[in-house]
Amino acid sequence: MANEKKATEGKAKASARSRAKKPMATAATEAPVGNTPHNPANQQEYVNLEEQIRRRAFQISQSRHDSDPERDWLQAEHEILGKRSA
Repeated sequence: MANEKKATEGKAKASARSRAKKPMATAATEAPVGNTPHNPANQQEYVNLEEQIRRRAFQISQSRHDSDPERDWLQAEHEILGKRSA
């Protein structure tokens, strides 16, 4: 009976260790859902949207003397995405 108890405890500990070693799901490891660039149904839409933002960011950068690429991209995103939601 003592051996059976030890065997059961050993299995429980091994099971707990195997569960602990599994990586937790994160946003990066979960399957993409909805409107994401990884969803094949929406991929072309995202490519077009990114291209529009890229072109607008370039236009903004050309019109400024103190151009900052990140600020230009964010402004372009705001302009393009704002048009889409209106």
